[in-house]
Amino acid sequence: MVFLYGFIFSAILGTTGHFLYKFFNNDSIIGFLFSKNENLYQHLKLGFTPILLWMIVEKFVLINNDNLITINGIGFLSFFLVISLPYFIVNKFLHKNIPYINISSFYFALITHYFLTFLLYNSIFLSKFVNFIGISSFILVISSYFLQNFSVKKRSDVIHQWYG
Repeated sequence: MVFLYGFIFSAILGTTGHFLYKFFNNDSIIGFLFSKNENLYQHLKLGFTPILLWMIVEKFVLINNDNLITINGIGFLSFFLVISLPYFIVNKFLHKNIPYINISSFYFALITHYFLTFLLYNSIFLSKFVNFIGISSFILVISSYFLQNFSVKKRSDVIHQWYG
């Protein structure tokens, strides 16, 4: 049930997070945590922030698992791949932005993340290779999150044609 609650929490917070930046008059803290505009990186943040917050809840309140970082690292990797592939196919190759594909890929990516983490939590043994991939993915995701947030490069919004 923990994973179902995590999915529901992440889906609700990620969905509302899409609108919080404008709602709070372009607040920089909200912009750091949630989407500012319509581009791939901003859509990745919509899932990253709630999943990371849920991971903290898991660690300190619900589940104290030694493999938490490994398991969520693999979950983050799956989340990023499931969102990125449709985005690149539709936006880069077809030169279109189709909102229902972006929205459905977000929810499918959350389902994939929580399903994989559920399977990994319930596995008896995680190999050294799985541990390496999980920890490496976690470090890569956290690093890219902070690098992208503090980058001075502006990213274009594919729908509204503004930058942020």
